[in-house]
Amino acid sequence: MSRSVIAVACLLARPVVGLAGWWTWSPYTLTPHFAYQDPGSGDILHSSCTSNGSASFSTKNPNKFPLKEQPKAATPLAISGWWDDDLNTPINADDGIVNAYLICDNTTGNYKLDTDGEEVVSDSAGLPSVNEKTGLAVAELGDSGGSRVYYHDEDGRVNLLAYDDDTDWRYDGPVSLKKPGGMTIAAVQTKGTNVSVVYPYDSKDIVVARYNNDNKSKWRLESFPTPFDSPAPTNATDPSDIRLDTSTAASLTLPSYDSSAVDLGVANQAGKGLTVFYIGKDSQLHAITHKNGAWAEEDSPGKKKWPEADDASARLAVVSPLDSDEIWVYYLSGDKIQELHKSDGGSWDNAQTPSSNNSTDSDSGSEGGDEATSTGGNSGATETESAAADSDTGGMTAGAKAGVGVGVSVGVLAIAAGVFFFLRRKRQAPVDSECKGSAELATYHPVELPTEVHEPQELSGIQNQQYELLGDTRRTT
Repeated sequence: MSRSVIAVACLLARPVVGLAGWWTWSPYTLTPHFAYQDPGSGDILHSSCTSNGSASFSTKNPNKFPLKEQPKAATPLAISGWWDDDLNTPINADDGIVNAYLICDNTTGNYKLDTDGEEVVSDSAGLPSVNEKTGLAVAELGDSGGSRVYYHDEDGRVNLLAYDDDTDWRYDGPVSLKKPGGMTIAAVQTKGTNVSVVYPYDSKDIVVARYNNDNKSKWRLESFPTPFDSPAPTNATDPSDIRLDTSTAASLTLPSYDSSAVDLGVANQAGKGLTVFYIGKDSQLHAITHKNGAWAEEDSPGKKKWPEADDASARLAVVSPLDSDEIWVYYLSGDKIQELHKSDGGSWDNAQTPSSNNSTDSDSGSEGGDEATSTGGNSGATETESAAADSDTGGMTAGAKAGVGVGVSVGVLAIAAGVFFFLRRKRQAPVDSECKGSAELATYHPVELPTEVHEPQELSGIQNQQYELLGDTRRTT
């Protein structure tokens, strides 16, 4: 790669920094997680794997994925999480994708790369080309059907790569035969094997591709604010037959929407339908919700709850747990990752910087059954005791700490997650130091510990948390 191209990639690194969110849900604890690429170092930084109830993140000593190969600058990033009661994640990979097992270190909140857990598999899925500027989205279906990874091929079309235990990885073809109007993809599981995928259609509209296993055509495409002509197109519809119905003026206009630069996120609230999120050209968060058969813009609850993003059309991550009305949104504001949370009741909390968690102390790494168990049972610690614990441990409350301790000592379940990203080409020249220095995220500043928003809960047993890391090596010969 020439130096001029590296310079361009560097200039674009901050506004298009990779950002992803996922969730894990034990029988007792729902926890959001996030990760992003530091534009200075290129490392993928992540919230603590021992987060409990709310994402825990240290800007002073951030956790990072222990990757053997450096991700390319501004890599697309997609992560899913799930509970695995078999203590394994039997996921293989297709041509050019690295499959690696990661194990959570409960004393540090970091991940360890298993020595036997990485391999590159040939093209067993028959995967066609991958676009160099591809977007990435993943939906983890768990027992309902494994993983679904959405990406762009060389022609720019959105394609599906699927995995389940019976078939291994397989290529399931395009979601639509028509090239989209932008290179961003978001996906969310709605029920069972049903998934909704969103991406730009043109400069004014967004496509929602809904997969329903019970339907004959499986895929059904819709568009908003301007709907498609009837009948609704499917994944087999010829591109020339996919047209917008402009006979009636749309009642909604997407505010500050730039299809070429926008980053989309999507959430599904149980029984309430989809909400599509994006940060506009005005650096404000926008949410468009489908309710009562129509799409409508959600009113902003104010800057304390939805702060202004640092960049126009900035990256964001949306966490939307299945069968829950809770939503988390992450993006950069004030040079810090902000966590936005919508409760089950439908109200937005004030945005907060995820708490700093220094889990290297002896308490958080405790494997002693009796002491950890007795402490974990005391979720009603006084406010003074909790504040003291926060001060000593960098933000994790006494209840949450003990809950992790209990999980470590009596664990029966494992947490797993799949991380999908693209890697730097082998022969790519290193990013020059001036580029690194220009990225503000490369410097880590300690943050003031916020007031705890979500009540800590005891984790049911977590003996070994296993994570799965996948990425396109795109190696040259």
